[in-house]
Amino acid sequence: RLRTMPEVSTLIALTALAISLVSLSFSVHFGLRDRCKLVTESKFFPENEYGPAVMQVKVINAGRRVAVLQVFGGTHVGGGSSGEMLGDNRTGHSLSEQEALEKTYRWEDLHMMAPDGDVHTYECLYVEDTLGRRHVIKDSKKNIKKLLATGQTQAI
Repeated sequence: RLRTMPEVSTLIALTALAISLVSLSFSVHFGLRDRCKLVTESKFFPENEYGPAVMQVKVINAGRRVAVLQVFGGTHVGGGSSGEMLGDNRTGHSLSEQEALEKTYRWEDLHMMAPDGDVHTYECLYVEDTLGRRHVIKDSKKNIKKLLATGQTQAI
């Protein structure tokens, strides 16, 4: 005898599998949404009647969890990196959902003197969170080049 209809137990098993897959997809979707997500940007502003050329950097927490930023730093021309510890007592700076952290760099802020007397220049900027993940600031390399090209045209 030929059977054309599946058995009831097969239908129940397939329905349970479908429900499980839908549940898993929702868990993955909301799990990925429910974390901190940093959006970074930088903008160059040329010298004008209001002041010297500057580069403005902005870090926004576009996620749903608090992001704790520990270091605002960058890589140097020729290798190496350095940064500034953030927060009170260097414990980090917390960014809530949709909160932003802004920093402005002038020409002289891109140069720093190391303890050995060498002068280092930033090539690219990043922020580092407490988990040790570095988030490169979008367009920072391009805007640093623009700011360095202006030179120090005004005494600040």
